[in-house]
Amino acid sequence: MGKRLPAPGGMQLMSSPVGVWTMHHIQRCWSWPTWRWLTGACILGLIISAVVVREADRGHVHHLTRGFFSLVPTRRSEQDHPEVISEARRGRTPAEGEVWMQMHRDYVMEIEAHAAKGLDCVFYGDSITESLRGTQMGVKIEKFVGIPEVFEKHYGHLRAAAYSIAGDTTRNLLWRLQNGEGPKKISPKVAVVLIGTNDITNPVYNLDINDPLQTSAIVASAIFASVSIMLKECARMHVILLAVMPRGERFLFVAINEKYKLPSRYSPVIGAINARLKHFAEEQERVSFVDCNNELVEASQDGEGEMLNKDLMPDALHPNARGMEKVLSCLDPHLLPYLPRSPML
Repeated sequence: MGKRLPAPGGMQLMSSPVGVWTMHHIQRCWSWPTWRWLTGACILGLIISAVVVREADRGHVHHLTRGFFSLVPTRRSEQDHPEVISEARRGRTPAEGEVWMQMHRDYVMEIEAHAAKGLDCVFYGDSITESLRGTQMGVKIEKFVGIPEVFEKHYGHLRAAAYSIAGDTTRNLLWRLQNGEGPKKISPKVAVVLIGTNDITNPVYNLDINDPLQTSAIVASAIFASVSIMLKECARMHVILLAVMPRGERFLFVAINEKYKLPSRYSPVIGAINARLKHFAEEQERVSFVDCNNELVEASQDGEGEMLNKDLMPDALHPNARGMEKVLSCLDPHLLPYLPRSPML
């Protein structure tokens, strides 16, 4: 029998007590029960993620945490912005709050720059009207591509601007108007307002979408307060309240036909808000209510009821360029009579 050759270094290590102990625990970790545990953990993580997205309702998980951080502002942010009241930051994380505050400052500076010549028309609102600038929180994004061109097509012959911030609620807009973004310095002929959809999904406000009567009263009253500021600042300006747009289901794993189906769980409260806006406009001389929502819906595929047109609102919340074309075409007959045929010189 030949002489036994020594095992290579690696084999010697594996046959040592340490190697045997290591291999034993590696095998235990990779055993079938462990795989089942890991699989269960992954499934649980997916379920939790789906619930988070459902509650955030805008596809951005960080919106769930906005309330906690906004109620407990950081020392640094308060020192940097001592003039910021808590209401302005409600529903936003510290990081998002900083971006939001910078956008507010930029808008104030832009308004100052337009003060000499003024504007014909101004749009106030949230991400839907910020999309007229092609941005979300000041950053150009793909899903809004083409919308600025639609805006230019309809109002490029006028002096028009959009002072809107994605995620804004009625309270955010009210604060912005009270702190430099009001129409007084630019004296527009018309202000178009589209706001309110974020109120009903913002966890900080804790509004009950299953109580349309109370929730719609809270949201509408804040919109009325903003309109009152505008009318007081500009005695000859007309305000157009655009109906809060329909929205579908943004749950992560919802079936396509359910994503766009109407009525959605938000439809009752949105309908109640719009009813209040319409009634308010009917009682005001310089306020009108325009509902363009029918432009964004179509008959459902099963022939029963309606659904959002997925070609116009792919994410079941924001109109794309084609959808915005429909909305502005609907708005024009109500807006253009108040505007000059040629831009202000």
